[in-house]
Amino acid sequence: MGLAAFALVCVWTVAHTVPRIRTDLESRSAIALQSAGLPLDLVVFNGRDAVLTRSLAEPQYTDSATRVLQQIPGIRSIRVSSPDSMLSGR
Repeated sequence: MGLAAFALVCVWTVAHTVPRIRTDLESRSAIALQSAGLPLDLVVFNGRDAVLTRSLAEPQYTDSATRVLQQIPGIRSIRVSSPDSMLSGR
């Protein structure tokens, strides 16, 4: 019984913490990108992983955005992906 309760608390904590972390990173990233004069729709998050989405259309943005995002604590990784690969799930 005690182990099951502990597991339930762990699952509940993760389920309620991860969305807040992602929201915080999205907010801080939007502020940083806007301050750098970059489009706000350039990045999406999957947990703590940032995915840059305009690499083929406007490659000059991805280099700048990568440098901006690397300065934000809490982002685990930054991956560049074309808009087409985002639709196909790659």
